[in-house]
Amino acid sequence: QRTFDGANHAVLLKHLGEKVNIITKIDTVYIADAALFIFLNGESVGDKSFKLVIWSEEILALQAQGRSIHSNGIRFENMDYQWISVTGILSVHKGNPQVTLENPNQLQLLKDAVTAQNRLNSLPKKSPMHNKLPQKFEKPISEEAFWSEYLDNQKNLPPSAWYIPPSGTATPVNHPTNNVNNVKVSKWNPISTAVISVGSLVGGFALAAVFQNALFVVVGFGIGIYTIVRD
Repeated sequence: QRTFDGANHAVLLKHLGEKVNIITKIDTVYIADAALFIFLNGESVGDKSFKLVIWSEEILALQAQGRSIHSNGIRFENMDYQWISVTGILSVHKGNPQVTLENPNQLQLLKDAVTAQNRLNSLPKKSPMHNKLPQKFEKPISEEAFWSEYLDNQKNLPPSAWYIPPSGTATPVNHPTNNVNNVKVSKWNPISTAVISVGSLVGGFALAAVFQNALFVVVGFGIGIYTIVRD
């Protein structure tokens, strides 16, 4: 649990419902009739103060440990203690932050103001990490998304610009673009290739039959192979 100075009421009220450790000085003690309950009031700020509430059962438990409560604080082994450290659930009553003692072990007696102040000074300070700006993380982009965005940007480039010579007459100057849409890609048509190849071979046989020369068959076969390799 976190530790707080019992005199810092504004901070305590921000942690209601939490289990906390309070270090405070007992300024006044209120003992109800028949010792049904006791209020140990810490340092006052205006009309507000931290209160430790002790009910009759815990009053008896403290007495069994040799600790008795009187109008000026807590007496233990013939010594009076005004500084205490108490752990419990922080609540509020009429604007006063308070903790109810449910077990004597929640209460620790501190020797003096120096001991209490040393305890408060030893608390860890707020981490400087809280003051750092949040880091900005770049989202990784896939290669496909990169090229898609690149080509879209290329489409938006102006196709031409105006060049103004020293004479003052403006003339349009075309600039080549890298737009992928301007590139003509020829696709291989296997049917056309097959027709050309078979036609070349049949033509070679026909010419060989007419002129009685087998060279025409070889030439036709070569044209067909060339057509396939070219496409």
